[in-house]
Amino acid sequence: MAASTELMTVEQLEQLPESGEFYYELHHGGLVKVCRPKAKHTRIQKRSEVLLERAVAEDFVVIMELPFRALLEYELRAADVAVLTRPRFDQIDPDDFLHGAPEFSN
Repeated sequence: MAASTELMTVEQLEQLPESGEFYYELHHGGLVKVCRPKAKHTRIQKRSEVLLERAVAEDFVVIMELPFRALLEYELRAADVAVLTRPRFDQIDPDDFLHGAPEFSN
């Protein structure tokens, strides 16, 4: 059986069932299985968040686990730690994802 070459959209991704051990991201229309983070990862994330908050001006917001759509139809990723300008953060629809990439992400 041949593999599908059709790109998946964010809307199609959102129809997939949730899983306990992993979640999916969409990279350039391809489905990517991502393991859920363990405690070490979360500690590093939190340390990065604290250091970035100290380094950026009040015009910026530092966020952990920020979902974003760099390519609106075929991308949905989550940044471990991201930095956004406050106006961009304030403009995010609470029922949607950030459109475009964050100013900084890791």
